[in-house]
Amino acid sequence: MEAFEEDSKVRSEIAKIDNELERIQQDIEELLKRQEELGDRREYLQEQLNENKVFLQSKSKDWSLRNFEWSEKIEDLRGKVFHIDEFRPLQLECMNVTMSGIDCILIMPTGGGKSLTFQLPALVSSGFTLVISPLVSLMEDQLMSLQEYNIDACLLNAASSKDHVNNVHSRMITKESGLKVLYVTPEKIAKSKRFMAKLEKAYT
Repeated sequence: MEAFEEDSKVRSEIAKIDNELERIQQDIEELLKRQEELGDRREYLQEQLNENKVFLQSKSKDWSLRNFEWSEKIEDLRGKVFHIDEFRPLQLECMNVTMSGIDCILIMPTGGGKSLTFQLPALVSSGFTLVISPLVSLMEDQLMSLQEYNIDACLLNAASSKDHVNNVHSRMITKESGLKVLYVTPEKIAKSKRFMAKLEKAYT
């Protein structure tokens, strides 16, 4: 009888311990979840601080100046490659902003010279510049113009052959490929997981 009572007490204590361990495990899971939430929130807030800092710095900067570390090269390529004597309004400012690593939205009329604002920096920067446009005919025209300037550029769209796609994908992740400008349609970004994987690999 005494042994039975002792066994019952032990079982009861084990059950209590199990219950407490279960509660502790639940608390740990809730704390870990909260830790992850706080970490994500902190990362978001830090990004906001960084963006605000960059924004304030960009507002106080004169982006029309020609004393940036890339200015001399841009001026040189403007004449030698594109055969342009002078920049149009806002072209230089836009290029200086993007070359500084700051996001920029440029609104210009047709024929205002928007294409130069990404084509010229592409020659100065390492790697390649990705251009996304729904206008295939426009991209084809720009591609022909760049090739006439001996600038290494490619286009990917729904009509691209499998061999061409494979070749471009390979060049995207090969630093020595010499690719400077890559034109793609929005559909390529939205629907091609393979392209996005190559793009991510190229970026990292």
